Amino acid sequence: MADEFEWDDAKAASNWLKHGVRFAAARDAFNDPFSVEWVDADQNTGERRLSMVAMVDSRLLFIAFTMRDDRIRIISARKPNPMNDANTTPKADKHDWSRLDAMTEAEVHAAALSDPNAQPLTDADFARMKQVPRAKSLRRALCLTQEEFAARFRVPLGTLRDWEQGRTEPDQPARAYLKVIAFDAELVRRALEYVPGDSR
Repeated sequence: MADEFEWDDAKAASNWLKHGVRFAAARDAFNDPFSVEWVDADQNTGERRLSMVAMVDSRLLFIAFTMRDDRIRIISARKPNPMNDANTTPKADKHDWSRLDAMTEAEVHAAALSDPNAQPLTDADFARMKQVPRAKSLRRALCLTQEEFAARFRVPLGTLRDWEQGRTEPDQPARAYLKVIAFDAELVRRALEYVPGDSR
């Protein structure tokens, strides 16, 4: 994956104790092509703070992070509040979810309230937040650089960069194309490489 991840080890340990989520699991959330990201414009930290909701091992996570050059710095990861996934526990998971699963909704809420980086979201929060373009989430999930994504799916590199940096938004046909890529990127790649008469 082109993007690298980093975090503060002390913060990661604190996050595990408080929220029951390891930052290694939060890192895997960036592989979810259907994640939702937004800019948290209300954070006064001196750097651009972002938030994301994504699935890992059939669990929905809320993640706070920031970008430092090409590195993703994970700041916090927790179970969204409120949520009850007691009936959707998968049989085989990649990560240890024992602490998270043991937490009650009251404990989840209390942990969120006590963590300035993982506050519960209100309707006012959603109203002021600007969603990050999906193209970036999709590209990261496919483990491609901007140049690789643009070449593979025949999207002008400048257009892709404009989408990812929020300078322009994909129009309706482009949004539909990105949705098809998210659904079956390999099929799209093969279709674009297809040459009539080729038996492959």
